[in-house]
Amino acid sequence: MEKGNLVITARKESYSGSPATSARLVSMNKVSFRYGYVVASIKLPRTADGLWPAFWMMGNDFAGVGWPRCGEIDIMEMGLSTGIANGTQDRYLNGTCHWGQSYAPHKTHDYSLQDGKFHTYTCVWDEKYVRMYFDLETHPDAAPYFEMRILDNMGDSKCFRKECFLLLNLAVGGNFPGIHNIDSITALAPGSASMYVDYVRVFQKK
Repeated sequence: MEKGNLVITARKESYSGSPATSARLVSMNKVSFRYGYVVASIKLPRTADGLWPAFWMMGNDFAGVGWPRCGEIDIMEMGLSTGIANGTQDRYLNGTCHWGQSYAPHKTHDYSLQDGKFHTYTCVWDEKYVRMYFDLETHPDAAPYFEMRILDNMGDSKCFRKECFLLLNLAVGGNFPGIHNIDSITALAPGSASMYVDYVRVFQKK
């Protein structure tokens, strides 16, 4: 049996008019925090064409101000259409921040991830920077794959200086992979695929 305290499984099956099922963990109004060292140990499925696993955060005022004004910090996303076009969809790792009235530019990095192991995805967040790291716990000298300075003149920079909540999910298709037809989602050709989460930890200074 696979290791993992949380297992999110996507299945190709008809349910309430949808051609697939999956799940999302959301801590909004349950667990939120401002700043800290945020890390998750995750084993990803083969994204192939169409799966979209993610570990991310959004402003805890999402219900009041909406997206993207609440702010969004995507610590890890896989399955981007660019990776599919390049044939690197199982290695193309995204780190992203969104704010303001529309999308802000995002950065990507290419890692060899499909080795059947757990890896850690870390966000170090303070009042000045958002930085994201791959396997920082085992490679403490690793450089960030995403770094953004939080500037006072960003317009909505305050969205990164307030409490955020956590999300973990395994999406099936959508705009990120650019695939909306269930028959084109090759990752579900066997019928299902799973994302395994060993732990999520948040450390803060007192």
